[in-house]
Amino acid sequence: MVQARKGGIAKARACLFDAGTGLGGWASVPLVRGSGERALVGLRYGSANLTSGLVVSPSTQTLEKLWLVRLLLAQCGKLD
Repeated sequence: MVQARKGGIAKARACLFDAGTGLGGWASVPLVRGSGERALVGLRYGSANLTSGLVVSPSTQTLEKLWLVRLLLAQCGKLD
């Protein structure tokens, strides 16, 4: 998919999710060099009680976001 934002920056985006394993990934790459936008790559894992993931910028080799969330309602008996 190619997307142009309001400022005229075009990006190519791709994603993949395997429901059987709960693993997914995505990438967003600017199509114009020198636009100030960076490429981002994300990976995630999800199950019934847990989700985790991260977003990295390959060009700067930095971790942009990291998360780990656990569902607690199932342990309280409020979710069947």
